[in-house]
Formats: sequence, structure tokens, C-alpha cells
Amino acid sequence: MFKRWRPTFLCRRDEVLKSLNIVHPCIAQILNLWHQYFSNVRFVDVQQFQNHPGAIELGLFSEMAESHILATVQFLKGHWFPTIQAIFLKGMDKNLIKVRKKTRSFRRFYNCVAAIMTFLLQTLCLKSLADYMDFIRNLETMKAGFLINLVYKNKIISFEPTFSRFQDALRVVIDGIIKGVSSIPRLEYKLRYGVDDNEEVPLLKPIILPETIKASHNEVVQVSEEIRIGPELRVQDFDPYIGLINGQVHTEVDEFLETVPGFEECANYVLHFDELRKQIPCDVAHVVRIGAYDMDRENLIQALVSHAESFRQTILNYMTKEYQKKCKT
Repeated sequence: MFKRWRPTFLCRRDEVLKSLNIVHPCIAQILNLWHQYFSNVRFVDVQQFQNHPGAIELGLFSEMAESHILATVQFLKGHWFPTIQAIFLKGMDKNLIKVRKKTRSFRRFYNCVAAIMTFLLQTLCLKSLADYMDFIRNLETMKAGFLINLVYKNKIISFEPTFSRFQDALRVVIDGIIKGVSSIPRLEYKLRYGVDDNEEVPLLKPIILPETIKASHNEVVQVSEEIRIGPELRVQDFDPYIGLINGQVHTEVDEFLETVPGFEECANYVLHFDELRKQIPCDVAHVVRIGAYDMDRENLIQALVSHAESFRQTILNYMTKEYQKKCKT
């Protein structure tokens, strides 16, 4: 009985191995290789951001994210892809790949290879996006926040970089991940097997749904709008000095001097501004951590101190001139 069914079994097995490419040993090795050595690869090392020892400047964040993505692409091209090439070259030497060049079986076989590799790259992209978006949702848990400066310019307090620039930088990383995963060529064109030498090398095209990309972008916008509230509220720390900021004190000093004040009145004003310029750096923290941001307020503090010193000097100059006038009379 064994002799009856064995020839049929062998024939069907050969047919399966010939037509069902997914069970081909070389393709099976692609899957084994990935899960054994590359399944933990990510385009962005979010832990490096989480554990950064000091405040992260926006430019540094962008440079680090870009370098992570570039390094991952180079790692895939320099290790994963060449290893797959070696697997298939070895398979050819052992006559495991029996499809003839430029036949229907050839196209089906390498389309299967491309589908498997594309699926693995798609998985890498989606996991990288998931990790990155989890990082975005938990920005406030970073060891050190993003550095943002509170600056005073033209009687206006503003943030540098602006919150919109932070938002754009966070979104650019998403686009970088999508672009990075679409830079791996099809295997047969690198093997130069069954293709013409002058043919352009097509790339694998992992499909990341537009809905997924849009949802990620929208979540970045939502989170960035939420975390900006804290820094904006802490601007109120400078409410006691609003007159120095909006020019009100400048107007008051001009009006005061127009009244031709006496020496004692001027001396009181001088003492007031002298105490103010010493008080501001002590009363207001220079750097504060607010949620996802380390807000550096040194520029604004120094601007207010400079204003106080300027008004103090203006009144001293007035007193000097008035004294000189009295000496001449």
C-alpha cells in the first residue's frame, strides 16, 4: 500500500513546493532572520529622548530624529538586505531556486519575496509609529523637557522657538519614518538575476494607509496644543512687572520728570528702580519645568532688569542736570 500512495505524495509535495512559494526554504529563512535579529529595530530610538540628561533644543531633537531614521535605513541596507541576498545566492548554489528567468513562475516567486519583505517593512513602520506616538502622548514624563525660551522683543513677550515650530518638528518625524521605510529595493534587481542590466531598480512599497498618517498628524497637533497651556500660564509670573513690559512705566517716568520734581522725590524713584532691578532676578525663577517644556526666562528677566536700570539712570541724569543748573545760578 505504501508503494501505491508514495509516488502520488511525492508528486503533490513537489507541486506544492513548486507553486506555493511561501513554504520555500529561502523565503522561510527571510521570516526567521527578521524575527530572530531585526524584530526589535525601530526608526526612532524614543528612549534616547526619554532619558536625555539635559533640556533638548528643538534643533537637536530634529537632528537626533533624522539621524535615527537614517541610521536605521543604513542598518537595513547594510545588514538585513545583504543577509537576504546571501541566503538566495546560497540557495541558487544549492539549486533550491529552480524557477527559470523571465517566466511566469519567476515573476510569481520574486513577487512573493517582495510581498514578504514589504510586509516586514510595513510592520517595522507601524511599530515605529506606534512607539513614537506613545512617546508623544507621554512627553511630560521625559527626564528633561524641550527647551523653550521666553523672550522680550518690541514690547512683546514671545516664545522661541514658537509652539507651531515644535508642532511641525514633531510631525516631520512621522513623515521621515514613512519615507525611510520606502527606500529598500526589490531583491531580484540587486541580485541582477532575470533582469536586464540597464533596468531601473524599483523599490519595495509598504502601504501605510493615509488614515493612519493623518491620525498621527492630528494627534501630534492635539497633544502640542494641550502642552502649550502650561508655559503660557506661567507668563503670569511677570504680571507684577507688566508696566516695565508694556511701556507704561516709561510713560510714567516721562510724565514724572515733566512735573519738575524735587530732589527727594527723584531719590525715592531712584531707590525704587534700584530695588526693582535687584528684586526681579530673585523673585522669578530663571528656568522652570512645565509639563513637556523647560522654560528658560533669562532673556525676559534681563530685559526687565535692563529697563529698571535704564529708568533709574534716566532719573539720575535728570538730578545731575538739575543740580548743575543750580550750581550755575
